[in-house]
Amino acid sequence: MLERERRTLTKTIPATEARIHFGEIIKRVYRGREQLIVEKDGLPVVVILSHTDYEEYRRLLALQQFERLNKGVNREMRAKGITEEQALADLEKTQRKVFQEKYGPALRSHRRKAS
Repeated sequence: MLERERRTLTKTIPATEARIHFGEIIKRVYRGREQLIVEKDGLPVVVILSHTDYEEYRRLLALQQFERLNKGVNREMRAKGITEEQALADLEKTQRKVFQEKYGPALRSHRRKAS
């Protein structure tokens, strides 16, 4: 199910207003889906947004970083002539090795106690 797009109002306020009415501003941002740009001497310096909007922003940044990383890995694999199948096989091999290193001795000792 697609999340319904919501409208967010962005307003610009002076820093003095933000300081004087901070409690009210928090309520406006939280309840009204409002984002505020705070200006100091006419220059935008900070943005006040809801935690939900902040988390959405962080998810979008993480997705962008992941996409850049993915493109870089794909370029490197192509340059080295590595196929997707080879990469997946190497990944599985590495996963098994790491699992054995981390859990292998514990599994063997648990099996001995059960016998």
